[in-house]
Amino acid sequence: MWAFSFTKMMASLVMAIVMYWLYIPRPIEILLYMMALDLVMGSVYAWVNGQFTARVFGQGVLRKFVYFPMLVACHLIEDPLALTFHLETYFADALVAYEFLSISENYAKLGGPVPKFMNVITAKAKDLFATVPPEIQAIKTTDDVVQTKTVKGKVTEKTETHTESVVEPVPKASTTQDPPKS
Repeated sequence: MWAFSFTKMMASLVMAIVMYWLYIPRPIEILLYMMALDLVMGSVYAWVNGQFTARVFGQGVLRKFVYFPMLVACHLIEDPLALTFHLETYFADALVAYEFLSISENYAKLGGPVPKFMNVITAKAKDLFATVPPEIQAIKTTDDVVQTKTVKGKVTEKTETHTESVVEPVPKASTTQDPPKS
């Protein structure tokens, strides 16, 4: 009996040391759980609809792990900016909220009961991220493409393509009615 409790105590001590070395802040830990739950809910939804493939699942996992370089970037820029708060914590909190909305959306699609206010919040969040402000809509982009064809290390043909595209702003909807024309 003494040997068993000593083994448990040593295992606890080793785990405490490992957890100290591999400290994961609570918001990032919660983000990991939410990411896993979102992957499970999305996979179940795709499975039920007959759309589940390993390739799409792998792309979903990769898309989730793009968060971590962004978290590292947030951590790296907070020192030069002399911020008085942890930027990566706020970013992780925003990602947790995004994952929560995704989980609740998948749960609703599966037919689970979701409170009405969650449906309203999800719809407003989608509308918020789907609309582009007029200042950004009027952007002029220019693409210069130069293609070269080489034979044995010498350039034999050079083609230049210049394209210009302008995205016009969407006219604002008038809140006042114009007087009828006579």
